[in-house]
Amino acid sequence: MFLYGQISQTEGERDFLLKKIGFGFRNKVLFPGEGGHIQYFGREDWDNFALAIKKKLEKKKNWLKEYAKEVYKLGKEIVEFLKQLSEINFSTKTNKELLKYYRKFENYRAQLAYLLYPHLVIEKVLEERLREELKKELQKRRQEKLFDEFFSLIAFKTQINESDEEEEELLEIAKEFVAKGKVWDEEVDRKLQKHAKKYGWLPYYGYGLPVGDKGYFRKQLSQIEDPARRLNEKTKGREAQKEALKNLKKDFEGTSLGKLIELIQTYLHLRVYRTEVLRKSYYYARDFLEEIGKRMRISLDDSFFLTPKEIRNFLEKGVEPSIKKIKERKMHYAIVMIDGKIELISKKKEIEALGRILRKQKRKTVLKGTTAYPGIAKGEVKIIKSIKNVKRLKEGEILVTSMTTPEMTIAIHKAAAIVTDEGGITCHAAIISRELKIPCVIATKVATKLLKDGDLVEVDAKKGVVKILKRLK
Repeated sequence: MFLYGQISQTEGERDFLLKKIGFGFRNKVLFPGEGGHIQYFGREDWDNFALAIKKKLEKKKNWLKEYAKEVYKLGKEIVEFLKQLSEINFSTKTNKELLKYYRKFENYRAQLAYLLYPHLVIEKVLEERLREELKKELQKRRQEKLFDEFFSLIAFKTQINESDEEEEELLEIAKEFVAKGKVWDEEVDRKLQKHAKKYGWLPYYGYGLPVGDKGYFRKQLSQIEDPARRLNEKTKGREAQKEALKNLKKDFEGTSLGKLIELIQTYLHLRVYRTEVLRKSYYYARDFLEEIGKRMRISLDDSFFLTPKEIRNFLEKGVEPSIKKIKERKMHYAIVMIDGKIELISKKKEIEALGRILRKQKRKTVLKGTTAYPGIAKGEVKIIKSIKNVKRLKEGEILVTSMTTPEMTIAIHKAAAIVTDEGGITCHAAIISRELKIPCVIATKVATKLLKDGDLVEVDAKKGVVKILKRLK
């Protein structure tokens, strides 16, 4: 995520959320992390926001379906605008013309908040409802032992997204590559080029991460082992899950659980869709922002560290940004919003003091989370913060990350277990762990902060706990 983008989003999101949800944030702090920002919301703000979402879910039975329709419509609108933006020859446009495009771009950035924040509450509410309804129905039937099996089945995403299509299409290319004796001929090269043009946005979910060009996907392809088997397992597995879910829905037809299954399947697709829109919003804006940077006589990389106000001042008044400030922000920064007013802090001592207050944690020997897929595994920890260092993961290690992403899938096959800071039953880690049948504990909140590379742990995903057996000194 980029500094300019996050400030732009934060500046306008409150009014949009007030209009749509009935509550907008006034207090939060953001620190840069690999591929994104670590966000801290004011406790009262978050509680009020969560309450506003819960009331909508409780009082209006069709609210989630209506929300889904709005998100799909808004997502399509944002992506279409940005695709058009990426095709414009801005070298022929004046600064004032660029300013008009930029204001529209800022407006869409603010609206992204409607795709991003509500899901954190929705996911938790759906998970709580599923646990409650499933337990109640199974108790009636005296089938309590089937809880884990049915829970995993209901929470398995059966409707494919673009990121699923990308994985399967790359596996098809890999099949051809292997069949030809792993020779990089013109046909494979042409298909990879076409693949990159279609899915170049996929790995681009934050500053400093690679664009999905031909070289990126070539590297991904070269790491795939036995693509024919993988593709067969993936497609057959999904069809088997679809059939099993269809039978389960019939079994619970007419019950509140039956209706809940439909909602959860809708949301599973929606959750992935919104992240795809976010990636595209970064990817398709690159050329536009690069043109603005050129006119300021700075690089695209430097332009990511400008504030929206600095960009507007340049396009409107010709005021060039401070190179000194850009260099300082590239080293460290924090975005602080208090009572609706935003301040950008770039002084190292101030940021460190703020970080100590917000991140203060005691080292524990047992971490608690939520079971995404049951099982028990022991192994050494490997902290993976982004796709840039996912290749560090070795066979049999415990993958510990803030959250997994689709482009990590190839490496995830090596993991003995998955542990995440964030997530709910519909997060990517939960989905992929069910698909690969890897023990997974999500929503520990602090795994990446309290664990270190080389720590020996036991992941008991039956109980949703991670025990630290031996710390690396």
